Amino acid sequence: MGIPTAFNDSDTPAGQVLPAGQYEVEVVKAVPREAGENAKHAGETYLRLELQPTDENMKDERFFLNLNFWPESKRFLHRDLLALGYADAEIKKDGFEVEEEALVGRKCVASVKIRSSEEYGEQNEVRALMPLGGGTTAGGTFPT
Repeated sequence: MGIPTAFNDSDTPAGQVLPAGQYEVEVVKAVPREAGENAKHAGETYLRLELQPTDENMKDERFFLNLNFWPESKRFLHRDLLALGYADAEIKKDGFEVEEEALVGRKCVASVKIRSSEEYGEQNEVRALMPLGGGTTAGGTFPT
């Protein structure tokens, strides 16, 4: 006896490169990692976000984004935290810390492109996070 399937033309098999564009996503994991010994910031901690598209037809897909905390990355970190729903005053408050558990379940829009390399071939890359419904920051509009 066979197992029924419900594929249609809009389904993309999990793990394939998705078209560049903007996807509404939810953070499903936020895992602290340590930069490798050959990295510019060897031994420093960053957060690896696993983002799941909220579209029911894409529930098995994942995008990944690293939140870096080093000085030259602060403007990108600030932009991404705003997109994830943190208030500007909260982010700038003395002693503010990003708790990985507090990121899980937050929704935003991921601006995704396709990157190609000889080593890995084509793969999706999250260029930026944007707030649901669009938005701006003190520095201007979010990138598309």
